[in-house]
Amino acid sequence: MRWGFLWLTLRLIMKQRLRTITLFCGIFFSSFLLNAFGSLGYYFWTQVHEGNSDTSTFNSTELALTVLAVILLTIVLVCSAVLLHNLFALTFFQKWHSLGRLITLGATWQQLFLMVVIEIGIIYCIAVPLGLIVTIALEKSISIPVEIPWWIICSIFCWLLIVSCICGLRPVHKAMKTPITLSRTSKSVTIHSRQDKFGKHYNSFAIFMAGKYRSANRGHYIRIVLTLITVMILYIPISYFINTDLDIQQSGLLAKYGIQYNFTTQNYDELKLALEECQGLSTKNSDGDMLIYVQVDGRASLRKNILNKSLLQVLEKAGWEEQEIWDTSCDILFLDEMHYKMILRNCSDLEIEDESAPAILVDRYINRTSYQENADNLFFETSLVNKTIWDEENTGVEIFCGFFEENNTVFYNSPIILSKELPEGMDFSGNVTLLLPIQEIESIRELIGEFCQVNVYGLFQEYDETLYGKLHQKLGANALGHLVYQRRIFKEWYASMWEIHVTMVAVCLILLTIALVNVFSTIVFQYIDRKRGLAMLWSLGQTKQGLLRILILETARSFFLAALIGIPVSCLLCYNVYQVLRSTWRIRFMLPLKQIFLLIVAMITATLVAMIVEWCCMKRQNFLQNIKDEI
Repeated sequence: MRWGFLWLTLRLIMKQRLRTITLFCGIFFSSFLLNAFGSLGYYFWTQVHEGNSDTSTFNSTELALTVLAVILLTIVLVCSAVLLHNLFALTFFQKWHSLGRLITLGATWQQLFLMVVIEIGIIYCIAVPLGLIVTIALEKSISIPVEIPWWIICSIFCWLLIVSCICGLRPVHKAMKTPITLSRTSKSVTIHSRQDKFGKHYNSFAIFMAGKYRSANRGHYIRIVLTLITVMILYIPISYFINTDLDIQQSGLLAKYGIQYNFTTQNYDELKLALEECQGLSTKNSDGDMLIYVQVDGRASLRKNILNKSLLQVLEKAGWEEQEIWDTSCDILFLDEMHYKMILRNCSDLEIEDESAPAILVDRYINRTSYQENADNLFFETSLVNKTIWDEENTGVEIFCGFFEENNTVFYNSPIILSKELPEGMDFSGNVTLLLPIQEIESIRELIGEFCQVNVYGLFQEYDETLYGKLHQKLGANALGHLVYQRRIFKEWYASMWEIHVTMVAVCLILLTIALVNVFSTIVFQYIDRKRGLAMLWSLGQTKQGLLRILILETARSFFLAALIGIPVSCLLCYNVYQVLRSTWRIRFMLPLKQIFLLIVAMITATLVAMIVEWCCMKRQNFLQNIKDEI
């Protein structure tokens, strides 16, 4: 008996080839989609928390990244469930009719349940592992350094099995409940036919019937709304990555320069030798555009007993709280004399009397209440970074210059604060930069130790590979520092950004296509699933044009409700993406209006195409035969 039952199941699978192929493709694609996003999400998670001993504590940027990844993975899970539901719904009536015939032959509910489970299990066991294999092979072929943990694979397999079983068992439930459904439908039609006699006070019979029909079919209505919302939430935030400008200016001091000399040390004697080596390179040029500066690494952790009192006083005046270990975001730049004086001249509007003042302390802050983007105007119109936008009111710069003389109340060399008060709402999460002339490097020698690094930079502006070769030859074989051709790096960076841009466009187009197919199929399947109910309305005197108006009004209401929910939620997610991107690139928050408009046009187009398909099906539908089938 068991072998005969299995043979019957395999016979139905082979006979219903179109259904089998449809379900196989749906489960396979869902497995591929979930495994690809799962592996990338896990790789992203490990990169975010790399080096953290306690993954429950992370800063706001990491939290935003994590929340964004979780939201996108959740959306992908929902999309896979909707995709499987629509594909199962496509073959619903074919399976329902075959199960109905088996019921007439005496099949029990348990036998039908077992038959469907075996059918889904056979397709599942082939499609899901194949999707995993294709995902791994594709990631290996394009050299993506990702891996899929076993717990993610097991979670995906369980999710697909649960969704497939729920969608696959729906025809069994429908077939077993057919007599009860017919009885309830008959009573409902009788009640509606009596109530409709008193519906003359309604202006539009189509609107009246649409309301009654919608209340009786809320499941279909909710399904369309959720599908439309999912499309918006899936496409608009991801499209924000496309909206990023490829010509975004680089952060840091090296965006403008073609060749860079670089050397890192913790030894003061090596530092002096590297400075001499860097200055020797500058003799190759007569233009005077060689910039040399030393930077104390701002990522270092310094113990307070190493810092001299004058520097501590400077930091305390900038608002830093005392702590045993100072995990600083402070950059100390020792500039050559020419560029240091240039900075002083740019600060002349701040009433600096002495141009030979030996230090400038700049606190760069961001006023988060107004979301200012002009927070880093430190080197405005200098050869360091050429800024073209300057907003005097919104600048994020406070400059300290000039020094007290030693007396009984203040430390020697503590800076004079030019502005008497710091601005209200000042955010001290920004960087503090201390500028000193390179001759003063002796005064801060104690910072060069085991707790921090010092970087020596030499920057050559607007030069090509010919000069790079000459400078590299001048360095010799045993050079302390090394040369980097920045323009080549920027070109490679731009090429990689373009590849990311093209990849994200392709991903968004694929997701948009899947989403629009889901919208189209959901609306069409809704019509197929309810064509017998429409036949009942036809029997009450409603014309085919009136039935089409009912469906159009339902779909339009679903679309507007989904837009009212989906677009604001998508914009909030876009702002979350912006908060992540702004930490790396200096961009302003802009709503992806182009993508929103494109999505709305595409969804309206898919809806209209679905309406046309419904109208064509409705014109060919034999309502009388459908009523006979109900009976």
